[in-house]
Amino acid sequence: MSPRAHGDHVRKVCGCDWRQWPKCAHPWYFSYKPRSGQRYRFSFDAEFGGHIDSKVEAEKKAATIRAAIDAGTFERAADRRVREQREAEAAPVLVTIEQLGSTYFEKHRNRRTGAPLSTNERLRWDLVMRTGILRPNGDRVLFGSLPLGSIDALDIEALKDAMLTPHTVTVTNKKGHAYTARRGGIAAVRGCLGRVRSFFRWALRKTNHVTQNPFKPRGEPIEGLFADEPGRERRLTPGEWDRLFAAANPHLRALLSAALETACRVGELLSLQWSQVRFDLNEIRLAAKNTKARRARALPMSQRLRSLLEMRRLDPNGREWPATAYVFGDDATGERVKSVKTAWENCRLKAHGYVVVREKNGRLATECRQQLAVIDLRFHDLRREAGSRFLELGMAPHYVQKFLDHANLSTTSRYLKVERQGMHAALQNVEKTRQLEERRAARGKDVAKTAPPAADGKSRESRKSLQ
Repeated sequence: MSPRAHGDHVRKVCGCDWRQWPKCAHPWYFSYKPRSGQRYRFSFDAEFGGHIDSKVEAEKKAATIRAAIDAGTFERAADRRVREQREAEAAPVLVTIEQLGSTYFEKHRNRRTGAPLSTNERLRWDLVMRTGILRPNGDRVLFGSLPLGSIDALDIEALKDAMLTPHTVTVTNKKGHAYTARRGGIAAVRGCLGRVRSFFRWALRKTNHVTQNPFKPRGEPIEGLFADEPGRERRLTPGEWDRLFAAANPHLRALLSAALETACRVGELLSLQWSQVRFDLNEIRLAAKNTKARRARALPMSQRLRSLLEMRRLDPNGREWPATAYVFGDDATGERVKSVKTAWENCRLKAHGYVVVREKNGRLATECRQQLAVIDLRFHDLRREAGSRFLELGMAPHYVQKFLDHANLSTTSRYLKVERQGMHAALQNVEKTRQLEERRAARGKDVAKTAPPAADGKSRESRKSLQ
């Protein structure tokens, strides 16, 4: 039997009798030809992606489709899929900051050294990407999930506010050990914002995903974004150096002494090789690649430093270390020591009378970390101590600047509080002058009291009485 139209533009195309259509399992078909236009004929199952058993449901869908055809808004499912695919291909790709960040760390190189960004910078970047911010529309999202083109100055300020808030995060180190750490603080936020700002500068030069740097809306930098962190003034207290020196192991003891004699950073000392020690010129030469500012510098050796290096000049067998060995490297092999973090933690705790307790993963116990926070002494503070001692011993500030490797003398002044020290020195000079004047005045009175009698035999007092 040939298929017949039945109902409101609904039929079945099968061999079943039309009276059996509501009961048979074959699909319903739609058939309709408007007064002007093409005929539409298709299976409901194929069009909607599911089987329709009920004739009533098929008729309802047919009425909706017929109305859309008459209105000129109907679109077949296959045509709709083709259109959506074309629109997706033509639409601009929304790249998030985290997605482009992977390319940034792969391609970007340090301008001075040509080296890729360090692991610490990547950890800092990952911390920014995981930070949740509150957007102006009230949505709370991860900063790394934001499309590049949508980030503006308000998002940058929201990132700063979120990172300044003290909070605790779970960190997994390279060995797979997880631990909790506190985050928040001006110094850390400045570093993170600086890396994000560097990323946007790179993206503006290298890609078309960014048209404006959100750190400079309308060409002007965001005011107050990089607020100055409180100045650090920590110096060694009376007797503290002796306790540290006694608590340190031999390797750290040599490193501490060298830091106090040169004002070098710990990384600069650990990277120092014997080829850079010139006993004939009485100086050490730091290579540009190993200094923070990427500037080579030569530092004269004090007598104490020279004696220290003379003692470390020989290996355990009594032979001179080769030129490629590290001055403050492993005492047995001369290989480079990358970090003295553990030894420095132990030294500070012991020097201040605390017992060192570590967990199974080698990390300090919570109580020890709290004790270190109270001690509040960093290896970098030895640079301030060394520079301050140079000034106190009469070294000119611009020479202290060279030791500290500061680009400007103003940096040295802020770092060592030169103005305040100068005020103290000036006051001492005033006090010395005042004491000198007082001694002179006192001496004058003593001379007046012991003056010889007048030539006529009458004293000065008798002459005054006669007058």
